[in-house]
Amino acid sequence: MKKTILILSLTFGVYITSYSQNFLGHNVIQLNEFSISKRYNISQKKSIKVGSIEKECHFLNELRGTNGEKLVNTENSSCCAFKLKPAVLNKGLLDIYNIRHEVRQPISYHFNKCDFEDINTKTGITSAAYKSESIKKIVDCDTENIFSVDDFLLKMAVGKLKNPDINPEYKGGIEELKKYFSVNALTDEIARNYIFRTSIGFKVNCKGEAGDFQIVTKGKGDLRELANQILEIVSNMPLGWIPAESDGQKVDCYQILSFTATYGSLENVSYRQSKKGEAVVQIKNLLKED
Repeated sequence: MKKTILILSLTFGVYITSYSQNFLGHNVIQLNEFSISKRYNISQKKSIKVGSIEKECHFLNELRGTNGEKLVNTENSSCCAFKLKPAVLNKGLLDIYNIRHEVRQPISYHFNKCDFEDINTKTGITSAAYKSESIKKIVDCDTENIFSVDDFLLKMAVGKLKNPDINPEYKGGIEELKKYFSVNALTDEIARNYIFRTSIGFKVNCKGEAGDFQIVTKGKGDLRELANQILEIVSNMPLGWIPAESDGQKVDCYQILSFTATYGSLENVSYRQSKKGEAVVQIKNLLKED
């Protein structure tokens, strides 16, 4: 599939932008990448492999025009029998929907609800992913000298960086941080169905400012959506952090918040703390400055 960064207008008879998504649950699909194709989604061999009737509905619900307007879809027919062992008569059928954008000629979409692969669509869509522009950005004190706490997930996300002598610590400690998350739980009803772990990486600069939050664990479907909701809650937390130290100097450093979300509760949270003696020295130094 050819990749491009050019977004083309939705016009029948010319190239149409195609996007690759993951399903996030709650009738939402996440945009990952896009390409161009004249035939994708409009033939038997190039059918959209959504994997289930539910995901077929998710796809149709989230189709949008070039200006974000909802499109009209009408089920046309089924066609194109193919071998499928678990099915009746060992055969599956493709669903055909006509998609209409304004008054233009409708375009036929062929859906395979039995098989699944990374999805592509031909129009802009909405996404439940927490918007990157909403995440607090911070200015590094020294872009050439960034540290990270010792954590495997962070290492996978930001690369191998030097460890500080003293890790960034939340003012008031972990118990104070737990108070915030005890009153800022997940409110989505679907969270009541899950116990799961997720981790948010972020940076604390030498001034104690926290930002550049990112999800460093992988998840799909509902769990990915819930992780995005946790990311939003973390991004809005009180940002009172004590910066990391190396050789007695305050430095920019990545830290990580790890959650075991239990039916929506986020109280089970931790971060990479310094050894007890190091933390005491750090707090004493902070008190001296105050």
